[in-house]
Parts: sequence; structure tokens; C-alpha cells
Amino acid sequence: MIDKSNGGLKEILDHALKTNQERSIIKALAGVLNHERDGAHVVLYADFAKLSLAFSVIRDNKLIYNGGIIYHGKVGETIPENFSTTLTPTQGWAVHT
Repeated sequence: MIDKSNGGLKEILDHALKTNQERSIIKALAGVLNHERDGAHVVLYADFAKLSLAFSVIRDNKLIYNGGIIYHGKVGETIPENFSTTLTPTQGWAVHT
């Protein structure tokens, strides 16, 4: 994994620990990192949505898969939910492609 999130991953991990949502971010990251096989690697990027990341799976300098690890839930008193939706209600992080 290559972290190009400019501190976004650290902010997410800090928030997860502070709000007891470690399992959620670990599950989401594990799902994405599962694609690191057969010479592929995952690159994480900052996302416009608060507490969220964009990701790419790269193999042989070619994009083979991309999406986002999106946070669902209220971030704080001043930052509302991002209103991203899932088929099943989600609190915490979910992988979107």
C-alpha cells in the first residue's frame, strides 16, 4: 500500500480510535488491500468527502480497479453527513466502486 492521502489516513485512524469504529475501517481497508496480489499495489489518496479516501489498484503501471473508502455518519457538530448511500444502512466506512 502506498499512502498519498496527505495525512488523511492518519486522521481517519485517529477518528476511528476516538469513536470506537476501528473494526469498520479495518474491514474496509482489508477489503481494498485484498487486491494486492499478482504484482498489484493499492494507492490511497485524499478524497473530497470528510474522513474518506480514494484508492486505485495498479498493476504493471495500469489502473485495474478504483473507488473510495467512504465514511458514513456524522463527523462532528459542524460537519454533517456526506449523504453517500449504501444498499444496507452503514455507520462507519464502506468501500464504493
